[in-house]
Amino acid sequence: MMTLKVNDTHMEVKLDTGAQVNIISEAEFKRIRPRPKIHATKVKVSGYSGAEIPVKGKYMVKVTHKGKEHTLAFIVVPKNVQPILGLYACERLNLVKRVLVVETDDDMENDDLMKEYSDLFQGLGCLSGEHTIRVDNSVPPVIHPCRKVPFALQKPMKDELDRMENLEVIEKIDEPTEWVSSLVIVEKKNGQPRVCMDPRDLNRAIQREHFKLPTREEIMSQFANAKYFSKLDASSGFWQLKLDDASSKVCTFNSPFGRYRFRRLPFGIASAPEVYHKTIHMIYEHLEGVDTSMDDIVVWGSTKTEHDMRLRNVLEATRKANLKLNKEKCQLGVKELTFVGDILSSEGIRPDPRKVSAIENMPRPQCKKDVQRFNGMINYMEKFIPNLSEKMAPLRQLTEKKIEWEWNHEHEKSWCDLKKLLTEEPVLKF
Repeated sequence: MMTLKVNDTHMEVKLDTGAQVNIISEAEFKRIRPRPKIHATKVKVSGYSGAEIPVKGKYMVKVTHKGKEHTLAFIVVPKNVQPILGLYACERLNLVKRVLVVETDDDMENDDLMKEYSDLFQGLGCLSGEHTIRVDNSVPPVIHPCRKVPFALQKPMKDELDRMENLEVIEKIDEPTEWVSSLVIVEKKNGQPRVCMDPRDLNRAIQREHFKLPTREEIMSQFANAKYFSKLDASSGFWQLKLDDASSKVCTFNSPFGRYRFRRLPFGIASAPEVYHKTIHMIYEHLEGVDTSMDDIVVWGSTKTEHDMRLRNVLEATRKANLKLNKEKCQLGVKELTFVGDILSSEGIRPDPRKVSAIENMPRPQCKKDVQRFNGMINYMEKFIPNLSEKMAPLRQLTEKKIEWEWNHEHEKSWCDLKKLLTEEPVLKF
C-alpha cells in the first residue's frame, strides 16, 4: 500500500504489478478534488478469475510522488474496490523495480572474499625468478623484415604496444640482436587487438623442457564426491613470468614503430605452455583439493566448508606468489562448472552444450576435409559415446587417400547416428 497525492487529494492505493491498468472505484473518484472529467473508453477489464468487470469510463489526473508530478490514466469501475496502481505506473513512479539477479548468502560470501583479496585482481603479477629460453646454437638465427600493417590497425596496434610497454611486458630495443621475429595481430573476443610475435623460425631452435602437461581425465579423476567448485583464471598468464636478459633479446620482434623485445614470456613460444604450467603447478602442489591446467586453477570440495577452506588456502598461496587473477573469468563456490570443454557438477561430467550444438549444426560434409573436421570434433567427445571407433568406421575410411570421395547412405547413416548419440549423451562419474 502507498499514499499518493491524486490532484489535491491524498489517496491510499495498492501497488499491483499483476495489473495492466490503474483502477479506481466510482466512490473514490468522487472524492478527488478538483474532480477530473470522465471520458468514455473502449477498454475492457477482467479480474483474476477472468470475469469481466464493468467500466464507467476513464480520466487523466496528476499523481505526485516525492515532489515529482506524473500524468496517469485511471479506469473507473462501479464496484467498491481498493484503488490499484498497475505495473506500468509502479515502474514509472519508481515504486517497484525489476530484480533480475537475486543474491544468495553464497553470493554475499563470494563478494566478501573478492573484497578481502581484491589485490589479487589488480594489475599484472610477476612470479619470482627469471626463465631462460635455451636455444640450440647450431640452428642459424633468422631476422624477419617488418610486415605491412593495414592503416586501420596501426593506431589500435600502437595503443596496445604502448600499454604493453607501460606494463613492462615489452621494451624498445635499438642494439643488434641475432633473432628478430615478425609481428602478428590477433583480434580478441572483446574486439581489442592482441599483439604477438610469430616465432615459427625461433621455435625450431628452442630446446623444450618436456614437462608433461596433465590431461583433463587425469585432473577430473580427483573430483570424486566433489559438490562445490571454484575456477580461478590467471590474468595474461604467460606475461607474469619474467625472462632473463639473453632470453629477452631472443624474443625481439619488428613493428612499424621499431623493434621491441619481450621482457615477459610471450605467447607462441614452443616451450612456453610446459614452462608456465610447471611454474603454476609448483605454487599449489602442496595444497589439497586443487589442480591446475595452464591458466585455470580449479578448487573443489565435498562440502561447502571444505571447499571454502581450500579456496582460502589457494588465494593465500596466490597472493604469496604474486600471481594476479582475471576477476571476470573467476567462478567461486559454484555447483556446476565448465572446465576444459566439459561441464562438471556433483552428478559427474557431461559435455559442454555449446560444443554439442556446434556438432549438431555442422553442415553435411562436401569433401574429405569436411569429414576430417567432423571426425576431430567427435573424437573430442569420445568418452561420451560407447564403441565410438566402430560407429565412426565408415567416415574414417572415407578420409583415406586411396578411397575416392563418394558420400553414400552408409556415410549418411553414420553421420546422423553420431549426431543423435551426442544429444543422448550419458553423465559420466568422475
